[in-house]
Amino acid sequence: GGMFETEAHLAALHADPDAAALYFTSSGTTGEPKIIPMSQRVLAMRAERGNLAPGERPFLLGSVEDYPGRSSRLRAAHQGLTSVLQSTEGSSRLDVRDLCSRLRVTRLDLTVLQATGLAAGGPSALAFPAGLKAFASGSRVPKTLRDAFRAAGTPLYVEYGAREAGGFTSTWPADRDPSIENVGSVVAGTELELVGADGAPARHGEIGEIRVRSAVMVGGYLRDAEATSRHFRDGWFHPGDLGSLTCHGSLVLHGRADDMMNLSGIKIFPAEIERVLESDASVKAAAAFAVPSAVYGDLPYAAVELHDAAARDVSALM
Repeated sequence: GGMFETEAHLAALHADPDAAALYFTSSGTTGEPKIIPMSQRVLAMRAERGNLAPGERPFLLGSVEDYPGRSSRLRAAHQGLTSVLQSTEGSSRLDVRDLCSRLRVTRLDLTVLQATGLAAGGPSALAFPAGLKAFASGSRVPKTLRDAFRAAGTPLYVEYGAREAGGFTSTWPADRDPSIENVGSVVAGTELELVGADGAPARHGEIGEIRVRSAVMVGGYLRDAEATSRHFRDGWFHPGDLGSLTCHGSLVLHGRADDMMNLSGIKIFPAEIERVLESDASVKAAAAFAVPSAVYGDLPYAAVELHDAAARDVSALM
């Protein structure tokens, strides 16, 4: 961070754009948080590859300290654009919409949780200024959520990527498979493959482990040879996610490779269960997970949150 930078350090960064300029942490959801060194060159290349249009006024609903917030503002600065910031007091649904209107926001970046919170306010809460584009990333983006934004006249685009390798796919500028939940087609400058357990490419339509490579990848993790060797192999980055490709080239996510359930030899992916449950109008959110069984291996369970006014019994959901 900037607090400890010396004149000598800054001079070294000016002399070598490939030197580590910033350090970001990766997700600790696996119980193994990692540190990612990133150079000025990589940050600049990611900015130039991004989908920020000339004159764009982006607003990311979140802290400037984490990777999404800081990298978003750095990309905008690199492109000579204005970033809109939020008050430290926090924002209600009305505040966000009002802020976007008053400060002429053209791009709104949201987490899935933030997008869900906005959609809970109904169509009026999603009535953003004409021309505003909303983007969601970070986890599964249910189709019902996208439909809610679309019905209110605000397109919700989906992006998928990782801090280690930048953006992989996007539904912007067009979703090739709007009828199914997908994270878009592969972005320019990125190679994406699906491979089986043996490392061989998965056949078309089959589920495989995702691996990517591009010029904006980092080389590995700081002082963590074990994690680097696990995720960076043969010039590819392995995020640990499973996916399949549609006939139109859209990527469909099926969850983390280590989340897959094995019920007496039957492979079950949590997203399969969650998508079916979320298609029920009474369900607000669903999360599927495995409970170990000595006899069957993994027993699929699901936690379900209903809409406040919904009345639904377990047998009906089953």
